[in-house]
Amino acid sequence: MIPLLYSYFMPLKVNKSLTPPIVSRETIDSFKSYYELLYRWNKSISLMKISNWDEFYQRHMIDSIQLCELIDKVVRIIDIGSGAGIPGIPLSIMGYNVTMVESTLKKTTFLKQSINSLKLNAHVISDRIENTNFNEPVTVTARALTSLENLLSYMENVSRETVGIFLKGKTLENEIVKAKKEWLFDSQIYNSITGDGYIIKVTNLKRKST
Repeated sequence: MIPLLYSYFMPLKVNKSLTPPIVSRETIDSFKSYYELLYRWNKSISLMKISNWDEFYQRHMIDSIQLCELIDKVVRIIDIGSGAGIPGIPLSIMGYNVTMVESTLKKTTFLKQSINSLKLNAHVISDRIENTNFNEPVTVTARALTSLENLLSYMENVSRETVGIFLKGKTLENEIVKAKKEWLFDSQIYNSITGDGYIIKVTNLKRKST
């Protein structure tokens, strides 16, 4: 299991690494197929900056699938602002039921093509996050999308029974302080495997009374 590092009110300056998940050769092959799709599509539309396979695997695939230890496999994942499919597609390759929400038409076209090519158990909603709602417990994921305060607002909109798991950067401490002014929530924070970022898991979200 990923070691819990600290609760929201403690300093976020720690120096501790996590153990990367072990994946099968078949899964690696699927990651490579996804990389090849991205590489081809990047020639015509700008999806994301990628260079060589090794960097792509470490920076994007490992960064995404480290979330697996925190997500219940029987619960649907709603990946918001999916863009080029990070972390939604890697999580789907790992066997999770993923719905990706993306409003940009070119990106949703790529996501649908990737799902078909890789034969994934995933779906794409071509709409704004504000317009989506699910009458079931879900886990909401996002990477490099917006502030924690905005992510919590999206969480509330998506479903009443929601867990949020977000990949965040160095500004997380300040984002938590700001979010606490408007929201009540429990949080667990973990060091990212792939760099100096963090993973925050949010539960029991409730807007403060005005």
